[in-house]
Amino acid sequence: MFDGRRRQRILERLAAAGEVEVSSLAAEFGCSAKTIRRDLAALARAGHLQRQHGGAIATTPPDLPPVLRRADRDRQAKDRAAALVPGLVPPGGLVFLGGGSTMLAVAARLRELPASVGFVTTMPDIAQLLATGDRHEVHLAGGRLDPATRTVEGPEALRFLEARRFDLALIGASAIDAEDGVMGPSAGHLDLAEVVRRRARRLAVVADASKFGRGDRYALYGFDRIAAIVTDRLPPDPFPECARAAGAALILPGLC
Repeated sequence: MFDGRRRQRILERLAAAGEVEVSSLAAEFGCSAKTIRRDLAALARAGHLQRQHGGAIATTPPDLPPVLRRADRDRQAKDRAAALVPGLVPPGGLVFLGGGSTMLAVAARLRELPASVGFVTTMPDIAQLLATGDRHEVHLAGGRLDPATRTVEGPEALRFLEARRFDLALIGASAIDAEDGVMGPSAGHLDLAEVVRRRARRLAVVADASKFGRGDRYALYGFDRIAAIVTDRLPPDPFPECARAAGAALILPGLC
């Protein structure tokens, strides 16, 4: 990875979490700690961050909404799952990405796809990430911006999505229950799920394994509605059988 691209990624991590560690950045980018320290020194000279022992902090620590605070939680698990998603995306297709911290990790992977893809999302952070480099066509739904989730919602966003036909929809999950399937926390998530169910030819759920066995307020998708479940490790029983019985592919590291 070139110095400029790596340093841009470091700034993105810093914007999401407010701080970064040398050791975790070196592991993520597959380079030496010395290289990361050199990057941090250059970014500090440019006024982008403040060095501290073992890493760096943002010059002005951000007041982060919950979704961006979650982006740094279970980051490695989310990244392992996100790394499996590019193989699902049809070149030249139209793909919907839902919002959330896992989808941010997915977007970071999808922007590197070599072939042009059309993307539609309700999350401005994802749209900006995918638009980097001008390779892909990116559309952001309109509507009211929820500052907690950093997604647009409401009738305008739903009408925007209703007018399109997606080859693939990629969504995250706050919880996955053995009986109710993919679940979400609000009526807004339910409204969005109903539109995506109608307008997407295939639906893939991307979630780290900690989401299995949890419950939430609203049942969004039963297993029979899902083409693929992408996760970072084998989920506990009975979830592999739930996926198999419904015909949903279970995509894991080492098995894709």
